Amino acid sequence: MKRLFITLGAWLFAVSAVQAEVGDSLISPDGKWTVYVVKGSGPTVSSGAGDYESSELWQMDSHGGNRTLLASTHNDDDVRYLVAEFNDLKLSTDGRLVYFDTPAWGTSAAVHVVDTTTRKEHFVCPGSLLQVIHSSKGDQLVFSQKRYHPAPQYGAYWRKYLLTTDGREIRPLGEIEE
Repeated sequence: MKRLFITLGAWLFAVSAVQAEVGDSLISPDGKWTVYVVKGSGPTVSSGAGDYESSELWQMDSHGGNRTLLASTHNDDDVRYLVAEFNDLKLSTDGRLVYFDTPAWGTSAAVHVVDTTTRKEHFVCPGSLLQVIHSSKGDQLVFSQKRYHPAPQYGAYWRKYLLTTDGREIRPLGEIEE
């Protein structure tokens, strides 16, 4: 059994999982919760970007208790809805939502979100989440997305966009990156 020791303020606690390889972890803005990724026991997940071993996203309180499974990797016929890995974890500004990138298409990741209070997970949009920012209209998301030039120019480009938390584009940010 492997153990990961995490120091949170004055508390020292152990997160343990049988043969677990621990990946990303985050502490909530109020310091009361930690979300973390461990190796799962489910089947391999196949996406357009390759095959991935099972993993799980967990949450626990600052004392190491109240451990809750938030989401597991899983296959789906529609690549938007499969979860192959939990990469680049980001919390909403209130700490209730956990955003993550997951390999999806051969050319792009997908961003998903899981609610830590309901454990409901869903697809947000294609691309990679760079930042969650707070605004007067609530949280907004800064994404990098791959898009394609129309004919006759053709070709692909990357650009950053400001999106709502449900994946609707507000406006582009910065210059196009060819």
